Amino acid sequence: MKIDEIINRYFDGLSSTEDERLLREYLLSSNVSPEHKYLQPIFEYMADETEAIAVLNEIRDEEAERREKSRKVKRLIVSISSVAASLIVGMFLLVGHLNLQKSKSYVWVDGKKIYDPEVVTKYFENAVDNATLDNNIIEEQLSAMFDD
Repeated sequence: MKIDEIINRYFDGLSSTEDERLLREYLLSSNVSPEHKYLQPIFEYMADETEAIAVLNEIRDEEAERREKSRKVKRLIVSISSVAASLIVGMFLLVGHLNLQKSKSYVWVDGKKIYDPEVVTKYFENAVDNATLDNNIIEEQLSAMFDD
C-alpha cells in the first residue's frame, strides 16, 4: 500500500511536503484503516495546534489593530489639544498686548497722541508742578479769607 510507504518516509524524515499533506488528509479523514488508527492522535494534535496558532495570530492581529487605533486617537487628541492650547495662549497674549497698549501712558501734544516715556514724564512733571502752584494759590486765598 502506498500509504505505508509515506508513513515510513515520514518517520525516517524523508517525506516531502506533498507526502505530509497526503498523510495528514488520510489520517484526519473518517476512512482510516485500523492498523493506522494509532497515528491519528498525532495528526489531530498537530491540526489542533495549527488551528490554535491561527486563532492566536488572529487575536494578536486584532490586538495590534486595536493598539494602533488607540495610538491614532491619542495622537489626534494631543494634536487637537496642542492647537487649542496654542489658540488660548495666543488669545491671552493678544488680549494682554491690547491691555498693555490701553494702559500705556501717553500725552496729547498738538493733537497727536505721544507714547514716548520721556515726553510723557516731562509733561507729567510739568502738570504736577502746576498743580502744586495752583495748590499754593488756593492756600493763599484761604488763609487770606480766614485771617481777616
